[in-house]
Amino acid sequence: MRLSDYPVVFTSDSNYFFSCNAKTIRILSVETGQVVRVLSSADEGGHTDTVTSVMLNPRNLLQLYSASLDGTIKLWDFNDAVLLRTYEVGVPITHMVVHESIPGDFYLTTKKKSTKHFHQYQAKKSGGLQAKENTVLLRCSFKASRKKIIRLLKTRTCTGLAISSDGEYLVMTGRYKLHVIHIAAGNGIEKGGVTENDESRFRCYITPEEITCLAFHPTEGCIATGDERGRITLWYCFGKNVDRPVTTTMHWHAHKVAAMCFTSDGNYLLSGGEEAVLVIWQLQTGHKQFLPRLGSEIKHITVSPDQAYYAIGHQDNSVNVIRSVDLKIKTAIQGLKFSCSTDHLNHPLSTGLVIEPRNGHVVLNGMAGTLQFYDPIQEQHIMELEITPRNKVSRTDEKDIIPPQVMHCAFSKDKAGRWMVTVDGRDDHETTPELYLKFWEYDDDARTYVLNTRVDAPHTKEITSCIFNPREDNQAPMVVTTSLSSRGLKIHE
Repeated sequence: MRLSDYPVVFTSDSNYFFSCNAKTIRILSVETGQVVRVLSSADEGGHTDTVTSVMLNPRNLLQLYSASLDGTIKLWDFNDAVLLRTYEVGVPITHMVVHESIPGDFYLTTKKKSTKHFHQYQAKKSGGLQAKENTVLLRCSFKASRKKIIRLLKTRTCTGLAISSDGEYLVMTGRYKLHVIHIAAGNGIEKGGVTENDESRFRCYITPEEITCLAFHPTEGCIATGDERGRITLWYCFGKNVDRPVTTTMHWHAHKVAAMCFTSDGNYLLSGGEEAVLVIWQLQTGHKQFLPRLGSEIKHITVSPDQAYYAIGHQDNSVNVIRSVDLKIKTAIQGLKFSCSTDHLNHPLSTGLVIEPRNGHVVLNGMAGTLQFYDPIQEQHIMELEITPRNKVSRTDEKDIIPPQVMHCAFSKDKAGRWMVTVDGRDDHETTPELYLKFWEYDDDARTYVLNTRVDAPHTKEITSCIFNPREDNQAPMVVTTSLSSRGLKIHE
């Protein structure tokens, strides 16, 4: 179950936060990281598909809106885990924003496949038309039990949707375009007669690089966008000169900016990406503060209402809650880890699911070069063991770094599971391939497995299997391995 695909949302008192988990919404404690409540149950009217967006009801901060790919928006009383109302939109929802100045109105995006621009190629290509996905921005009104949906504009691949703090403007980003829409009450949008060609209310700015994320300044008329080249651009496009807005560029990230968030007072901007470094920008002075070595690519950032905590979602399916005063981790919530390296995607679970005899935990591949121990009963990540110790290294160019991979794992047959054997290696098809057989012994004091012996190049080619001697009375490990390099096997003691 993914924990970090979508940004988390804090409660108004900053003591809890909401996390989208497949079809459910989990409420977790900032203090302990434990799940205190779950909003789910399709039988009782809960979501039937992935939840993509959650946000507090701006008119009642004890209620929560949630949007889903099942085409519904739901209003919850999260203290009692009670579903209050369901709004039927009828299309899968990927982004959603609301504002207290427009009660009953939702701005949302949905994906729509189109073949319009491919008709000219039909005679040239076989196999029929190719479909592409567009993002459509909608305004949905639910007033007096009546539903009204107005299509505002269409773009490719929405990467951000935000509304200004005063409810005057809506901003959407997609590929190279920044769309700014004047949505204040009485401007005609609610009548359905306004189109994206109306330049007085719809403005579009073109950027040289693809926009990857978006944030709206909480107190000023300023928009921040991040792009594929690692640059952050501040747009001041709400004054008189809207045709040529004033922009400021800030650059530190070596790769794309994946997430940004302003603090509620607007003095700081937080950003993160592939480097696994949280960058805190002091906007007036340009001073930067860094929180490095967070372990995995940053996917989203949320600041608590009291600015005491930063919730950082990572690519490895974890959420870290960081204290803003000293930049120390307050709480870490870890789900099953997934590596996104090319080699891991080709062999996603090379170890298979292995049961640790000592505690009955499931052992499987984690991030590149690691094993993770998981308790399926408690749905809890127990620990991660580095089989191949390495530092988190970001790409120096567009070429991916081939990380080491754990191929096999086995435990001795005694009930204590005293010994563990692993096979790991690395082959980038350019340098000499690496292959290691490692024996690990459980350390009762450290409560983890500690490396005892390493065998370099145990076979000349890939190892296809390894297994322990099934007898339980062995005082030393005895492992049998087979390989593609020969028709025989090797015994290791």
